[in-house]
Amino acid sequence: MISKINARVPLRVKLIGAFATVILLGGVTAYWLVERAVREGFQAFSFQNGIIHAYELQQPLADYYSQVGSWRGIENFLNAAGSQSPMGSEMMPQMGPAMLLYHYNLILADEQGTILLAPDPQFVNRQLTPGALISGVPINVAGRRVGTLLAGSAENAYNPLEQAFFGSISRSILIASLIAALGALFVGALLMRQLTQPLRRLARATEQIASGNSGPTPRLPVPSRDELGQLSAAFNRMAERLERSEHLRRQMTADIAHELRTPLTVIQGNLQALLDGVLNPTPEAIASLHEETQLLNRIVNDLRDLSLAEAGELRLHRQPTDLRELVQRVVAAFQSSMKSKALKLVLEVPEVPLQLETDPERIAQVLFNLLSNAQRHTPQSGRITVRVWRQTEEVLVSVSDTGPGIAPQDLPYVFERFWREDKSRTRASGGSGLGLAIAKQFIEAHGGQIGVENSPGQGATFTFRLPWTQPSTAKTP
Repeated sequence: MISKINARVPLRVKLIGAFATVILLGGVTAYWLVERAVREGFQAFSFQNGIIHAYELQQPLADYYSQVGSWRGIENFLNAAGSQSPMGSEMMPQMGPAMLLYHYNLILADEQGTILLAPDPQFVNRQLTPGALISGVPINVAGRRVGTLLAGSAENAYNPLEQAFFGSISRSILIASLIAALGALFVGALLMRQLTQPLRRLARATEQIASGNSGPTPRLPVPSRDELGQLSAAFNRMAERLERSEHLRRQMTADIAHELRTPLTVIQGNLQALLDGVLNPTPEAIASLHEETQLLNRIVNDLRDLSLAEAGELRLHRQPTDLRELVQRVVAAFQSSMKSKALKLVLEVPEVPLQLETDPERIAQVLFNLLSNAQRHTPQSGRITVRVWRQTEEVLVSVSDTGPGIAPQDLPYVFERFWREDKSRTRASGGSGLGLAIAKQFIEAHGGQIGVENSPGQGATFTFRLPWTQPSTAKTP
């Protein structure tokens, strides 16, 4: 039952309740400690002060006992102290014994330890403990201890003035504790507001996202750099990525539909023409249909490879591979396709082999995709440069072109699916838009990285790097 009620209570109320509980406990503890410290300090002061003045009364009281032979009438003697004292004012201190006993909070006990006089009448006729008798000032007559003077604080016996003082101190401490508690509770409520307000905003924004709000993804203000500010900033980054991912998802769906619709439309149109007798089933017509089916198959395979790579389920058939020889083979196969645009293909490789464990087919496909991209963007009689080199524990391969380069605002999207810098390009001139995305996933599946450096108007350079994991059977270069 308590857990159900607790689940319905707002966080702000819980925090204020917890804060109030801590303040209450702290206030009670502080009140008890301060009051005790004041009482103990005053008690120590009163005890020392009482002992000092007990020595002042030691001799007058001893003389009284010597003359009377007992403590009979001592109360009347003290009340009649000063000029009324039968012993004369010379034997009495200036203040008078009665006033000294009262003012300095002294207790007078007989030789058995029975209290005869005390500031608080309720202590009269009580028996002192042996420890209290030892700590008191003895009153001796003819070598015999006939009484004891003791500071009243030793027995917690205080005169009315001291009791009033303690009451005033206790009330002052209590009032101060209450004021401090109320002030702390007020400050705590303000702090709770500052703490829970960003959390409420975060809860509302999260609920909007969870409910599938069709509007723009909400953002949170970042008023500070503390943990709440960092949380709001992290939420904003997440919202931005979600918004971008949603945009890319919709764009990708549209792109996939477009990429598949184009060859399907061609196939459907040609088949309809064959059925209507408009087109003769010549080998050329059938070859055109076959080419479109191959394009469909390639798009589907590329999408499948991308999905596997992003899910971390792409299987790599690693084997000892000479990366230098692999690059040379791919570049040689690409030479013939460069002749139509009179492009110059330059290859820069080290003189020694670069053996490493990798999947040669996947790396060859990455290089083929980069070369195809460079070929599309390099103008007539341009140049494409392929470099291979080793750097510490990595092997790097770069493909540079002399094309127009990539606009700075487009650089973050180069490796996205179906991305094309020129949105008006057709599939025939611009590719399917999957080549760079596949290259990125394949390189990252090998534990490497791929990036692009760009100089608008001077071309772009794509570089990928692979960990140099030398096979155990290969010789070190």
